[in-house]
Amino acid sequence: MEEGPQAFRRLPLFMAAVAAAGLAATAAVALASPLQFAYRQSALHVALETTAACVALVGAYLVLGRFKRRHRYDDLILAQALVLFALTNLLLGALPAALSPGPKDAAVTWAALACRLVASAAWAHAAFASSHCVGTAGLRRTAALAPLAVMAVITTAAALLEPYLPAGVEVSLSAEESNRPQVVGHPVVIGAQLVVMVLFALAAVGFMRRFQREGDELIGWLAVASIPAATARLHYVLFPSLYSEWVYTGDLFRLLFYVLILVAAAREVRSYWRAEAEAAVLEERQRLARDLHDGLAQELAFIRRNIRRLNREDPIVQRVEAGAARALQESRRAIAALTEPLDEPLDEVLRRAAQEVAAREGTHVVLSLEPGVEVSPVVREALVRIAAEAITNAARHGGAKLVRVELEDGEHVRLRIIDSGRGFDPARGRPGGFGLTSMRQRGERLGGRVSVRSAPGEGTEVEVAL
Repeated sequence: MEEGPQAFRRLPLFMAAVAAAGLAATAAVALASPLQFAYRQSALHVALETTAACVALVGAYLVLGRFKRRHRYDDLILAQALVLFALTNLLLGALPAALSPGPKDAAVTWAALACRLVASAAWAHAAFASSHCVGTAGLRRTAALAPLAVMAVITTAAALLEPYLPAGVEVSLSAEESNRPQVVGHPVVIGAQLVVMVLFALAAVGFMRRFQREGDELIGWLAVASIPAATARLHYVLFPSLYSEWVYTGDLFRLLFYVLILVAAAREVRSYWRAEAEAAVLEERQRLARDLHDGLAQELAFIRRNIRRLNREDPIVQRVEAGAARALQESRRAIAALTEPLDEPLDEVLRRAAQEVAAREGTHVVLSLEPGVEVSPVVREALVRIAAEAITNAARHGGAKLVRVELEDGEHVRLRIIDSGRGFDPARGRPGGFGLTSMRQRGERLGGRVSVRSAPGEGTEVEVAL
């Protein structure tokens, strides 16, 4: 599961808290008689509908982008629902309110009601839809035009039937009456609002289950957004304002629905750019690994092979050969680090590196690594290098036949390398012991602490605490 808000780790509890807050707000509005909640603001209605339309279009554009990459059926249905929400808010909400302030015509009211009902059904369907690929490109293009066709059919039918349509909602609201519920309107309008409320509640459950199954943060945000959308419909039943020039509490909950969609879109864009950056970094790392392998590593191997032809008894030749061997090992270690996936778990990288070093140095390693320790790639690389250096020192300088590597994640991330070698006096250090200095410097650069505990004849313990 990719990184997301802390609350999403317990999404069902978080959603239950949001739903409880919405119900509490509904009860407070219904019972707080001294307060005024309704405001006659046609211009504000236009602004709210325009904002909702723009946000829905942004969300639809984003989901259509996902659909073009993945060709998944659920993405297509979700994009269609958002497009239909946007068209309804703009053409049947903001535009009529801007051109003709006051109560809406019956045709506009019923067309908007039908379009929102269809869009809500599509939204709920997307929450439970399968993730199979949509077949042909022609089918995908045709399906993308479905919201326009649905709206054209509904608005045409409403215009033709306008003489026979009853008034949807007759709101005789005043600021003084805004402190108590008023269930007014045609029974079909009230019933449709209740159906839409149920659809959004079902969508919240469906998106939550998809988030738990796929770990998609966008879907988690849609699950949360569906709750204020359902609460808004309850308010539209108790405090009607959607088809009038009044702004009421339901409009605020509906606005919250679109705000959460905008947050989801922003987080998705951020996630996309992060993935693009990580892909670019991985490509550059692989290029560097190829260059190291084909250049430096090959030359070092050539030098080492030719040094062996010299007098092996000469101390200078021995030191040069040992240095060439260490340089070759370091280049191979760098190549391995550069080719590792950026998101590979720390315990897996440590296990592989420790076993490789132990096999190369002729010692045995025992691993006790806690899984699921989350660190950045930079920290992971530094810890792996510290562990490799400590194992190398234990085998080469301490003569250790057994090295134990422990990783735990409590209050701090702790890495311990414990060997059964001959140990040394840390106050005096080892001859030529730059490895200890290197380990300390790596730990300090990470903001942590590297401690070394050892005594002659008692082995050595290196601990890194971050």
